[in-house]
Amino acid sequence: MAKKKSKGKLDKRIVIILAAIVVLAGIIYFVNTKDSGSGPYIAKVNGKKIYSSDVQTFLSETFNAPENFDLSALPEAQQKSLVQQYILEKELIKDAKKSKIHKDEIIAKKIESSNNKIIKEAFLEKMAEEAATRTVIEEEYARLSIELETEIKGKKEVRAKHILVKTKSEADTILANIRINKQSFEEIAKEKSLDTLSGKEGGDLGYFTTGSMVPEFETKAFGTAVGKVSQPFKTKFGWHIVKTIDKRDAQVPTLDVMYPKLKKELSFKVINEYLNTLKDGFEVELSSTTNTPTSKPAPEDEAASKEEPVKTGPKINIH
Repeated sequence: MAKKKSKGKLDKRIVIILAAIVVLAGIIYFVNTKDSGSGPYIAKVNGKKIYSSDVQTFLSETFNAPENFDLSALPEAQQKSLVQQYILEKELIKDAKKSKIHKDEIIAKKIESSNNKIIKEAFLEKMAEEAATRTVIEEEYARLSIELETEIKGKKEVRAKHILVKTKSEADTILANIRINKQSFEEIAKEKSLDTLSGKEGGDLGYFTTGSMVPEFETKAFGTAVGKVSQPFKTKFGWHIVKTIDKRDAQVPTLDVMYPKLKKELSFKVINEYLNTLKDGFEVELSSTTNTPTSKPAPEDEAASKEEPVKTGPKINIH
């Protein structure tokens, strides 16, 4: 069995990767080059102190390394290598700015476009955060719970896990590994399932009622005994193997279960309403040089032209 690596240590291959791509990253990483001068310093370069907090920020912002990454836990050779990459980055940015390359018309437009994208996304994210607060979500959950109580009354629900693959032969092999070789259903789902979203959770789909899944899938999930694994079967998505975990009377999901989906839906709603409000203020007049149709559009085309280009999000799947 391979030994696990100690926490906080960086594999030498990662250091090599950092060194290999740092030059490319430096070209687009226009940041303030002033040292923060905070915390303990990790090294001196030409007599100038290099602080661990600066190197950590560099690694975090450039390579998505954890902000609490412990540089001192690395061997000295790797610490030295990371400091060299940090200094190389700073010097490269300094020289790039001195060259006035960012004043070039094409480069300036790319920088402006990149900045606008960041500003736009941050603005919309802030708008969503301010609108979809915990209080608002709790109020929405309370309202929705009343509707769901009526909707699910008298219904049954099942909790199931599944593995999705392309072919029947793959599904047969997996089933044999589960039943004969006693391999873990959940581990195979994580490794093999084409449904990567549920696959990360060992194939777990949570609880769902009839009408939530395609008919073939529901039939197998509800028809398989609790704790048992089904034979492979096909839907429009591919070949499935289902493991039924539980069956019970349908219940309204808890706030904790609903919270992420409600937050996402409410965030989408407020952004969508804002964009539609902006759009409603636009009066577009095509120039006389634009080609115009010579015949009146068909009724269905007229109807289509009145549709909103920004559509509302799909109704959330409560399960």
